Amino acid sequence: MPFYVRAVTVPANTPPEEPVEVGLSVEGDILERVGFLFPPGCCCLAGIQLRYGEDLILPEEEGTWIVGDSESFWAHLSWELPEHPCPLRLLAYNEDTYYDHTIYVRVQTLHLRELEPRGLWARFLRAGLAFFERVVGVRPLRARGVRRR
Repeated sequence: MPFYVRAVTVPANTPPEEPVEVGLSVEGDILERVGFLFPPGCCCLAGIQLRYGEDLILPEEEGTWIVGDSESFWAHLSWELPEHPCPLRLLAYNEDTYYDHTIYVRVQTLHLRELEPRGLWARFLRAGLAFFERVVGVRPLRARGVRRR
């Protein structure tokens, strides 16, 4: 379960049309959770987006930004990473005219092998799936709940 942390410092007077960009290369198969910490003083004047190439991951609505002040929150995604390592982009702006602001980003990924059951329960489950596949003739999905690109 790889875990990554980035601090994105955005200078004052950085408009949303010309955001600061910070790269983040992650390993794993699934982007599981992303956390954002907005320290006191941001006053919702600084915003951030998470992207893969030109594709917007967070927030999900194009043209919007994640903003905050004195708050921390997590987004649970289960987004399948299309390449390994996967280059992600953090774009941030700051409309404060006096102060720079730093937004802290935490990213947690998963490997598919971490989702696989182990032990006696796993053997029982594999036998049941093999029986299902033989009788019905349909292969069950590899990993449920994983959002594909």
